[in-house]
Amino acid sequence: MKKRILVIDDNHIIREFLNNFFTINDYVVKEQGDCQSLIYSHEELLNYEVLIIDYDMPGINGAEFVKNIRHLYPQLLIIGISSLEEASKYFLEAGANSFLLKPFSIFEILNIIEKNTKNP
Repeated sequence: MKKRILVIDDNHIIREFLNNFFTINDYVVKEQGDCQSLIYSHEELLNYEVLIIDYDMPGINGAEFVKNIRHLYPQLLIIGISSLEEASKYFLEAGANSFLLKPFSIFEILNIIEKNTKNP
């Protein structure tokens, strides 16, 4: 079974880049441009092992979203990403497992995922 990743970022270039990279590397990827639709129907997160989420999002920021769902999905690997260095503090306080400052190396994010998830 392939690992499943949900990428939430309002920047379509970032979403497409991550989707292409992980798809080529045998992951199943879904992209979303905001987390607003998942606030009240977040059960969809049960379908994923990894959540990659941007901080600066329309409606609710990524750290607030993580704070709202973390206790419901303790097994979910959550990686916060942002071009704002101070977002690291907010993501980690909210319960994210890791944080990467944009621009990050795709191999950094792959390394975090491979170290923190079981092989399919």
